[in-house]
Amino acid sequence: MRKEKYQLSSQYMKDLKKLLKTREATPYDIAHASFRKNNADLIIKNYNKTNLIIKYLDGTSQKFQTYSEFMKMIKNLDDLYPINRKYYIKRYFKVLHKFKKHRKKLRERSKNKVKETKNTIANVLCPNQVRILASQI
Repeated sequence: MRKEKYQLSSQYMKDLKKLLKTREATPYDIAHASFRKNNADLIIKNYNKTNLIIKYLDGTSQKFQTYSEFMKMIKNLDDLYPINRKYYIKRYFKVLHKFKKHRKKLRERSKNKVKETKNTIANVLCPNQVRILASQI
C-alpha cells in the first residue's frame, strides 16, 4: 500500500479559502476529511463478527481465520485511530502554515524588488555607462 505524497497547490489553497469564507467547513473539518481520505485503507467502515470480515473505507475487506486474530486487529486499529488522527492533523496544519508563510515571504520579496528596482542607478543608466563605471573602479 504505497501512499502518494501530499502536494499543496495554489488552487487547493483557493478552494480552502472559498470553503472557509462560505462557512461550509471549519479548518478542522477539512483536515479531518483529508485524514480520512489519506488513511482510508486503515479506517474500519464496518465489521461482521459472524463471518470475521473487516471492511475498510476504501472498499477493501479482510477476512480472518480465528476470532482472536479478528478482535486483536479491531482493537489495534481502534487504538491507533486517535493517535494517527492527531499526528496527521498536527502535521497538516504545520504544512499549511509553512505554505502560507512561504507565500507571504514571496509576496513581500516581489514587492521589495519592485520598489528597489525603480530607484536604482542601473535603471537610470544604460548598459554601456554601467560598463564604463565598472571599469573605473
